[in-house]
Amino acid sequence: MENIVNAIILKDNKLLTIKRKIDPWPGMYGLPGGHIEEEENRIESLKRELKEEIGLEIKVNGSDFLGIETLRHESREFKIFFYKAEIVGGEEKSQKEEVEEIKWFGFDDFVQNLKEFKFSPDYIKRISNIAKLGGCHS
Repeated sequence: MENIVNAIILKDNKLLTIKRKIDPWPGMYGLPGGHIEEEENRIESLKRELKEEIGLEIKVNGSDFLGIETLRHESREFKIFFYKAEIVGGEEKSQKEEVEEIKWFGFDDFVQNLKEFKFSPDYIKRISNIAKLGGCHS
């Protein structure tokens, strides 16, 4: 199982998303984040991934934890830890190798994007609930 950490970052009730260049789900807008390295805790990983992927520094702590989801895709299984985060510095800049675009999505547009990539209705509902816990609403 691969351990992943994702951030829910809101501005004007829009979610910060990245358009993925790499597997899994190239072309999909997803939440920023990435793999948890062996020597890091989840919060350290999230801060590092956001700085690398999109050039932003974030504020996040243990009390910002929103939930865990497990997702299977082909032969891979992901355990995804979600945190609410706040931008505290940096400048939006895509990591060319992994991120095609940075985009702020309204809640309904984000859910529609997940449907287009054929995620199960149950998974979409669970992710929607996590986004709502993070303060997003339609």
